[in-house]
Amino acid sequence: RDELVFEHDAILQEGGNRTKFEVKVTRLEENAIVVVVRDVSERYRRFEAEKRFVFETTARQKDAEANRFTRHEVKNGLLAAIEICGNIREQFSEDFNLLQKENEVSLVTEQSLKTRVEHISELDRTLHEVL
Repeated sequence: RDELVFEHDAILQEGGNRTKFEVKVTRLEENAIVVVVRDVSERYRRFEAEKRFVFETTARQKDAEANRFTRHEVKNGLLAAIEICGNIREQFSEDFNLLQKENEVSLVTEQSLKTRVEHISELDRTLHEVL
């Protein structure tokens, strides 16, 4: 048997919706054919709805994964900044305690000031990288 299947779109009423048809033509004998026409519009609407659902679900999953990654990166950056702040606070505490003990400004050395500036610069860089 020879069989031919094709699809056809048609608008049955003026201003109506487009209807999708599947047409199957089958040769039974040399002079006889059978034509079966089916409305497959609902099948196509469901298929398109499923495609949209899969696309939207995939997009939401990708967004969620990107957000998790971003939150992780931000958290790591902020933890590094907190560590740097702790180092700066510790250095200032040491210098302040030294000043209180000796009661002299000259004991705050150039090296300790340089270390503080380095910690502050590192904090600044880290925060700018995070943001």
